[in-house]
Amino acid sequence: MHTPNINYPAGQRRLEPVAVVISATLMGMAAIEVVQKSVETLVVGFNGTLPDLDMTRFTICVLVFAIFIKIVLTIATTCSATSSL
Repeated sequence: MHTPNINYPAGQRRLEPVAVVISATLMGMAAIEVVQKSVETLVVGFNGTLPDLDMTRFTICVLVFAIFIKIVLTIATTCSATSSL
């Protein structure tokens, strides 16, 4: 038997699945919102109205930085995987 914890009267093991369900629900709702906005933008675009792109220097820097980090991580994990074989 585990000793009871005052901070978790229902037990930590019972709260973990609840947290997973709540997180999955939030992620599902966010995915539905992204799909809805994408379809809405496509429908408006097919009618001849092009969306305005807001590409500032900050946005471009963030994108370039993310691509750079992904390339570095890909190379690092590939080298790590081949050296561990």
